[in-house]
Amino acid sequence: RGPGEPDQSTFTSGANTKHMRTFCSGIVSFSILVLCQLAGQQIAPYLPIPIPGPVIGMVILFTMLCCKLPTRIVHPACTQLIKYLPLLFIAAGVGVLGYLDEIQTDFAAITSALLLGTLLSTAITLCVGLIIQRYLPKSDKQES
Repeated sequence: RGPGEPDQSTFTSGANTKHMRTFCSGIVSFSILVLCQLAGQQIAPYLPIPIPGPVIGMVILFTMLCCKLPTRIVHPACTQLIKYLPLLFIAAGVGVLGYLDEIQTDFAAITSALLLGTLLSTAITLCVGLIIQRYLPKSDKQES
């Protein structure tokens, strides 16, 4: 070691190595999420039905996770996104305030559509669940 050169132990201390490992895992994690979204964006124009690219990207990520991609690889990015998820709803709230007059005018229709849609989707889910349960073999049904 010459004069003015830093000691190598400064760069390889345990704390620095841990921070660097955390930083690198975060970069890899976000890169996987972004690459899945970009792949979805590239695939979307070639499909015969209009499916948003990010939705296709989520399907790609889901497939990768089902095919044994360790969840610990994407965990750092996912925890950070979930941590700040409420911030993403601010724009939607501001958008709703921008159309407050229209919403007040059509409040009854909007409320009716929301309630009817919720009831209808719940009823359909129940019916599909009952149909699936009916056709399951007896050994696969849960004991009550």
